[in-house]
Amino acid sequence: MSNNARVVDEQHTEGQVVLFLGAGASAFAGYHTFETFPDLLLSDDIRRDEGLDPLPPRVCSFLHEVNDTLRVEHQPRTHDKFLWRLNEYAMLWRDLRTDGVLQARFLKDTEQWGEFAQFDATTQDAISETDVTTVHHYGENRVRRATSSIGAFQRVYEFYIELAKRNHKDRPYLPIFTTNYDMLIEDLHAVFCLGSRPQVPLVTGLGACDEGTPWSRDEFTRHKCHGIHLHRLHGCACWYYHGLGDEKTYFHRNHRPEARLADLCAMYPGREIFRGRDPHGFGFRQLNAALHQCRVLVFVGFSFRDDDVMHLLLAVANERRQSPFRYLIVDPWLRDFDVIVNLRRASERSAFPVRVPSRSEVRAVNLSFGRDDFDTEILSAVDKLL
Repeated sequence: MSNNARVVDEQHTEGQVVLFLGAGASAFAGYHTFETFPDLLLSDDIRRDEGLDPLPPRVCSFLHEVNDTLRVEHQPRTHDKFLWRLNEYAMLWRDLRTDGVLQARFLKDTEQWGEFAQFDATTQDAISETDVTTVHHYGENRVRRATSSIGAFQRVYEFYIELAKRNHKDRPYLPIFTTNYDMLIEDLHAVFCLGSRPQVPLVTGLGACDEGTPWSRDEFTRHKCHGIHLHRLHGCACWYYHGLGDEKTYFHRNHRPEARLADLCAMYPGREIFRGRDPHGFGFRQLNAALHQCRVLVFVGFSFRDDDVMHLLLAVANERRQSPFRYLIVDPWLRDFDVIVNLRRASERSAFPVRVPSRSEVRAVNLSFGRDDFDTEILSAVDKLL
């Protein structure tokens, strides 16, 4: 850390370090977020171990076809890629049903109509099975069930606390933004928070995540600039609306099997009807504010392919040309050059004035989060960038 950084008034350091978590931030844990896709969906053995029912044969065959197609196209066979493809099929049927030109050209007889209708029914079943698998896997408490990984779990939690102390020694504060759906951070806090000194609250908008608790932004106001502030930009496997007319989001984990998938508060392909509504909208507004004041952005296991995040990141980077933030990338494979290439590609898809960082503003740390000697190396890199 530079001498100038050491003498910065602590009262003005809140939010200098911001943490962004992608799928790789959960891969070390029993959650294995996206790491086991598509086996989580298609492997009978894994589904049996997960306590999931076998897929219906028709749906299983169809999802194998989708998997093979993605492989041939050299596409990453991830949760999102499956759902994007399935959603595109569903949109095709919607257009065929409602567009007169398409009907005249492609649905000239009732036999064709029936074939498309059957294909759509299979698509909807595949989407539903993927939803059920997602909610079950990422909503389970895998920290309490873990044995061999418990040391890594605790080390990751303590790393978050240490990172929060970089923002304020006496009142640790860390804004965390994630596109993950799992409950890993909440479970880490529930298991390990009593051993942390000083005690650092976890702020999610849901209090202690008691069953049936409604989400409220007021909790973030009560704990302003203190604690770990977790913002789930794409929702969570345990967040639900209580029907279409209810503006609130509720926490349901124990009662999750009885909850309607149609009420799931998550943003992924085919489930984006509430874009902009809280808590999603609040999370993105907080991300915008954090990007305007931070000095170091730490990305763990993030692919830099999510356009919602990329466009905001690059737009704020353009506004901060005179005082750019630094990017610290934690990933086993991504190099700084790869990150810049991905950001440049995202900039070409953006309608906003954007700025891609220079090579000197990006540093990649190639290690496996939660497995290697990750905490010492990341904290050291953060100190140097500050």
